[in-house]
Amino acid sequence: LGYTGNPPTLLMIGSLAVFYLVTGPWEDNAWFTRGAIDSRMILEQGQWWRLITALTLHADALHLLSNCVLGVFLLHYLFQLLGNGIGLAALLTAAGLANLLNVVAHGRDHHFVGFSTAIFAVIGMLSSLNFRRHSTIGRTRWLMPLMAGLAMLAMVGSEGERTDLGAHFFGLVIGLIAGY
Repeated sequence: LGYTGNPPTLLMIGSLAVFYLVTGPWEDNAWFTRGAIDSRMILEQGQWWRLITALTLHADALHLLSNCVLGVFLLHYLFQLLGNGIGLAALLTAAGLANLLNVVAHGRDHHFVGFSTAIFAVIGMLSSLNFRRHSTIGRTRWLMPLMAGLAMLAMVGSEGERTDLGAHFFGLVIGLIAGY
């Protein structure tokens, strides 16, 4: 009840929802043809912008909803800790790099979309930031933030027929490194 929101967080999550109303679900339309991750187009034709534009596209309404629900809370905390500008720069850099690693790992015939790579990058960054803050406390308590990040990957990032575990895994790993 006391939540006043964080304008950049609300703007970012709201923009994802509004953009979905424009693009619709994953179909063979211009938005997905030009913006989705297409490994071949990235690796062979240098279309590097897809590493970021794919973050704005979602396969269906449930995909969008899950990213928005997690994103509103996680982004709020990230922006509170790092500030809006550094937080956004860290988010886009980590998510773009994680998408690149996923493209390289999967090879030339991989396609994916969604903000969840960024979500897991934020989980990794928050885990590392918390780890650094608590690393001087006892031998086992400092592992808790890292285990929490891995637990989030296991609980929400590895299930579903169309879930891209690689994008989630690389998002978490790059986020852990970036947060540290």
